[in-house]
Amino acid sequence: IYYNGDSHVYHVGGGTLSRANPNKTYYNFRNGLSMLIKNEKQARLWWKLPFRIFFDFLAAIKFVSADSWKDGWAVVKAHAYFWSNIGNILKKRELAKKDWKNSVASLCNKYIVIEYFIKGNRKYSDFDCRDR
Repeated sequence: IYYNGDSHVYHVGGGTLSRANPNKTYYNFRNGLSMLIKNEKQARLWWKLPFRIFFDFLAAIKFVSADSWKDGWAVVKAHAYFWSNIGNILKKRELAKKDWKNSVASLCNKYIVIEYFIKGNRKYSDFDCRDR
């Protein structure tokens, strides 16, 4: 294994799944929930998780009402996966705690729902993360 600190990696967002693919919706919601549990400090997790669940199900309702029932179902499946695997996710949280000193301090503390839907920021780079 080698490390090259001068290398650059470019990620083509959504390169493998089209935006219209319900699997993309599933993975986005599933991975977002897992990331929240694995990386958020406990003091903030207790109030953020209920908001996250509430907004996810609002998104599912929005998908269904916009005739995208497959995406709505993908959100429900993502939550089913998440809750049926919560034990494994919590184990990963314990492992991640060892790296928190370096990684959590660099997280941008913004709500994607507010940034995207209310402020109109379509890219993460548009978020103002100075108040970390």
